[in-house]
Amino acid sequence: DGERYLAELDRIEPRLASGDEAGKATARQEFESLQKRALCANPLVCDAPILFVVRNQYKPDHHNTETMFQTGTVNTGSYQGGGALKRLDLRRPPGSQVTTLLDPGAEGVVRDPDVHFGGERILFALRRGRADNYHIYETRADGSGLRQLTSAAGVTDIDPLYLPEDDVVFTSTREPKFC
Repeated sequence: DGERYLAELDRIEPRLASGDEAGKATARQEFESLQKRALCANPLVCDAPILFVVRNQYKPDHHNTETMFQTGTVNTGSYQGGGALKRLDLRRPPGSQVTTLLDPGAEGVVRDPDVHFGGERILFALRRGRADNYHIYETRADGSGLRQLTSAAGVTDIDPLYLPEDDVVFTSTREPKFC
């Protein structure tokens, strides 16, 4: 239905650029409705929930090409907490579409989620604060049953992935490399 959505956009667009504020407001509402309908027409977006993380944007300096900010390194001070694991389900009514599955608080950050092949479990890396490093955790898809899978002191574990036989692989600083 791409041509139909583009035709509708062509009707809305001139009113977005007009000088009439009331017309602009109506056109913005129509545009937002069009965006959602076009997005939900894609079965990859609306047939199942979308898992995502929320976190602060990294600071704009060259050190932040390294995003772990592991404790005891030059970049530790760049670590900034405040990140959660969430689910967006566009099949649900407006206002109930986003669910927080895990909020580790103002100091914690969730990253690198991976959904199990069956959709019932989620792997991710979690750091509880600046004095901690990332470790691998698993939870059920509804956010219950949180369990920690790795816990080595002074080590960062990130980027977990499920393998087909239910094994888990991840990236680790257990053998550190520096440039």
